[in-house]
Formats: sequence, C-alpha cells, structure tokens
Amino acid sequence: MKRKKLYKSNGIKTASPADTLELSDVKKIEQFLIDKGNKNAIRDYTMWALNNNIGLRAMDLLTLPINLLFKNDKVVDHFVIYEQKTNKRRIIELNNKAKSVLQYYYDMNKDILKDKGWNYLFPSQKPKINAQGKKYYDHLTLSAYDKILRKAKNGADIDSYLTVSSHCSRKILGCTLLEHGVPIEQVQALFQHNTPETTLIYTQIRKKYVKELYHQVEI
Repeated sequence: MKRKKLYKSNGIKTASPADTLELSDVKKIEQFLIDKGNKNAIRDYTMWALNNNIGLRAMDLLTLPINLLFKNDKVVDHFVIYEQKTNKRRIIELNNKAKSVLQYYYDMNKDILKDKGWNYLFPSQKPKINAQGKKYYDHLTLSAYDKILRKAKNGADIDSYLTVSSHCSRKILGCTLLEHGVPIEQVQALFQHNTPETTLIYTQIRKKYVKELYHQVEI
C-alpha cells in the first residue's frame, strides 16, 4: 500500500501530529468552513483559503486592514506589509484564487463593514470601548482562529491524530510550491528565510520525496 504524503511543519525529523496535513485534508477543511452555514462561515473560509495561497504568518493575516486590500470596492493585485516577527518588508502578490475569495467576501460584507466602521479584514464580532467611550472592532485573535480550525478539523472528517492550527498555511504553501517544482531559492525568497536550509527544515521536504524524484530521471 502506498503511504500517504504528509505535510510536516514541526521542523524535526520525526513525524509529529502537530500541524501535519495532507493536501486532500486542506480541501476538506475549506469545504467544511464554507458549508457550515453560520454567520461567520464566509469569513472563516476566506481566512483559510486566502492564507493557503499567500502564506502569511497568522498574526500578519489577522491584522490586515481592509483599506490595504481594496481600492474603490475592488481587490488589489498586490499589497505591501512589514512582517510583525521580522519587520521585513514583503510584497504580497494575489493569485486568482486569493483575489476571488477576497472579492466575494468583501461583496458579501461591504455594507456591514461600512456601517460598523470595521478597520480589519477579519474583525472580532464583539465590540470594544475606546477611551472616548466609542465602540470599535478589533481584529480576530489568534486563539479564536485556532479554535475555528480545531472545530473545522473535527467536523471535516480529518484523521483524529492530526492537529490543525493557524500556522498550517505557510507549511502548506511552501510544500506545495516545492513539490510542484518551484526552485528552493524562490520559496526561500517568498518566506524571507535567511538560508535555503531553513526553508527545507521549515517545510520538511523528506528524503523519500527526493528519492521519488530520482527514480523519475533516466539519462
């Protein structure tokens, strides 16, 4: 029986259940989020689908301001952020999937966004009160996003030993790019790692995969 290919994100040689996903499981979670039918379904689906295509760290994703991604009610082609962890400047290109899910999310929510004065793309549902006594909406918290993904994993028929977290998306994107032939240097540049070795450890490309590639080559 052919063993399943796993995305390992723990950065160590021995497999761990933490942050380990198959690509088919990624799609199961995506489908569960959009189908769950509650008022936050589109938001939660958009967070997951968007980040699988751009690979931001979770806090950079959750603190994206609305006006950075939309101009004149249309999604932009790219935007620039400074990563919170490294303070490095990064240009984010949006592929067709990312642009599609963002535009749909915005079109479904723009009246609420303007009425409530939301500043963040993914706001919390509970308002806070500022020093002037006015209500405002902060961004969704990391713990809340992790909770959303844990529930999605449980509801999407994912193997019980796997753990889905807010950090999965960077691993998913990195592994997918490498396994589709994108040079390691380009993936390294995308994630702004200092060395290719960091990228390989980070995405946990296994010796088995290299061996499979070797047997596809005949000279």
